[in-house]
Amino acid sequence: MTPGIASHVLHGGGLKRRFLVYTPEGIDLSGFVPVVLVLHGAGGTAKWMLEETGWDVKADQEGFLVAAPEAMPMDFSKKPKFFTNPQVWNDGGQTSVALSRGHDDVAFLTSLLDQVQRQFAVDPRRIYVTGFSNGAAMTFLLATGLSQRLAAIAPVAGRCRLEAPALERPVPTLYMIGQDDPLVPLAGGDVKSPWNGQTANRPPVRETLDK
Repeated sequence: MTPGIASHVLHGGGLKRRFLVYTPEGIDLSGFVPVVLVLHGAGGTAKWMLEETGWDVKADQEGFLVAAPEAMPMDFSKKPKFFTNPQVWNDGGQTSVALSRGHDDVAFLTSLLDQVQRQFAVDPRRIYVTGFSNGAAMTFLLATGLSQRLAAIAPVAGRCRLEAPALERPVPTLYMIGQDDPLVPLAGGDVKSPWNGQTANRPPVRETLDK
């Protein structure tokens, strides 16, 4: 397998879904290798998530695969743009901007993991998921559907948008957020969306984690 970034396509639900896989130089693919699924935030891209956050560098250092999928743009018929047509995950929230799109991102990410496991000798005991912002909310949702499959999750600067998540087994979780986050305030409060300009009241972060 050639080291570096490779682009992949999945078809499902009438949609063409894309994701990147980063293979480090010198990784031993003859045995079971760990994989980290990294989910970009609203308006982001898989390429940005790989490069800006340094997951490709970390993979080189530690010897694991990185899978970086693309969320769907709000308008499927147009190219994604950060402000006017952001790529967003359908993260399970009742007020999610992607809810009306109707696509099933849990099914997409499950199929993605299936394909990566077919293509590489992935260690089934070392499948991890992390995500930023909207990607963090998607990480929480994916953990509820794949709790038996995931070794651990690490949501960053996002919140669990599910009212009453139910898991088959507890999933080890590392949660990170900055105390001055303007979109996910620690103490909760009114937040103005950079996309539609609407203001919504956000609950304290601890409330969303205590579910």
